Amino acid sequence: MLSGHRAGVARGLLAPVLVALAVTVVIPQALAQESASAPHGIANPDVHRVLVIPVNLRGRAPVIVDRKQIAQALFGATASVASRYRALSYGALQFAGSQGDVTAPVTLGEPADICNAGLRALAGEAKAALTQRGIAYGAYRHFVFVVPADIPCWWIGVGDIYSDDVWVKATTAKALQHELGHNLGMNHALRWQGGQADAGDFMGSGPAGLNAPHVVVMGWLDNHPGKVVDLTQAADVTLETLEAPPEISALPKVAIVHPAGGNTYYLSYRAATPDDKLPDEFTRGLNVHIFNDFRYSGNGWTYFVAGLSDGAVYRDGPMVIKQLSHVAGRSVTFHIGFDGAGQAMPAGPPPAQAETLQSRASEKCVDLPGGQTRDGTPAIQYDCHGGPNQQWRIDYAAPTTGTRIVSRLSGKCLGIDSGSGSPVVQSRCTDSPNQLWMREVVIDGSILRNVASGLCLDVPGASRANGAKLIAWTCNGGINQTWRYQWPRMPPNAD
Repeated sequence: MLSGHRAGVARGLLAPVLVALAVTVVIPQALAQESASAPHGIANPDVHRVLVIPVNLRGRAPVIVDRKQIAQALFGATASVASRYRALSYGALQFAGSQGDVTAPVTLGEPADICNAGLRALAGEAKAALTQRGIAYGAYRHFVFVVPADIPCWWIGVGDIYSDDVWVKATTAKALQHELGHNLGMNHALRWQGGQADAGDFMGSGPAGLNAPHVVVMGWLDNHPGKVVDLTQAADVTLETLEAPPEISALPKVAIVHPAGGNTYYLSYRAATPDDKLPDEFTRGLNVHIFNDFRYSGNGWTYFVAGLSDGAVYRDGPMVIKQLSHVAGRSVTFHIGFDGAGQAMPAGPPPAQAETLQSRASEKCVDLPGGQTRDGTPAIQYDCHGGPNQQWRIDYAAPTTGTRIVSRLSGKCLGIDSGSGSPVVQSRCTDSPNQLWMREVVIDGSILRNVASGLCLDVPGASRANGAKLIAWTCNGGINQTWRYQWPRMPPNAD
């Protein structure tokens, strides 16, 4: 997902909604007229057809449908979703379609919880409306629902991971390529320090490229022997750029290392292109990424740890990497050894930033969505990034009366207005016990008990979903009621 204040929200796995009604079936014009041509060198690319469904919601401004613009963003010859994925996959993946794959708008009532769970209902109703029109959609692998720009959601787009649905407010290539990337199975690309987005990957904040972990795990180098190598002993290694056609040389593109600490490193070199003018830190030398447990466990995020230059050194425990030289836009040479004496970094993602409140159940942080500052804004959980809307000050009103949880962004306090199950919201700080919390220290964290109600700050159902609204609930000591006030761990050295 792209959003105004962070890299985005990859929603959890959602079951696709299937609707079948006995009506006459009409094949969209685009399926009869448009056929995807195979990129050079790939006889049978993996073709992904995309259907775009504008959705008007009663009571809101209608969606503006510009079929030409949408088709260009998705399927254009240059600077489009199709052209970028074709290049990044070395011709293995083809997004296909035309203006005929943009339907006429459907009009629906606005579902409850439109920014989160209501999206499922919207998708199902929109597909049902297409079926009633006699439009067959079984040939499509992705469904892009264009929703009104004025819905009160903090995101620009949402994409299901390993599924087929995407919801967007904006139909730019940047928004669409990111959300469709979630459909393909990719999660977010971040920087190790600070949690900001990786500017070299459009699953972060980059304009047109993907980093080495994403390219490798998507399998786009599987049919190119020798392009991915595992390093287990000392060696001098030369890598060609990730962007170069695989057949241009016998050099590998990506080196993978598993040092003693347990994190998996991906080493690569990047070249700027007319469509992707990368910052200097990606093109001056070796790109160092950490990436763990992509498909089956963990959060699936990639982390950009360092961009080296000639003579620079990166260390993690016994692993020592020194960049020897590079030829701009072509290759990088480095030495790797395993005789270092430094302390190995523990496995796993970096912890949350200072002054963030992190759930033990989800490892996500208490967040004000979209950086909203108005009274009544509900607190949610979200991937930890340490931004101002995730920074909280603990004010001790008095040892016997509790503490206030004060947003660094808005200066307002978290509290509740009613009983069990009620949302936790921010509002102007007062002396009300509704805004006071007693901290009870437990193993690896604290329980936060509201003074007025006796209820505890809770992640409902121990949800791991971004955007899940926090509630007050009967205290039970569960992990979903355990919170850590975080301080950052120092990353390994790059000097």
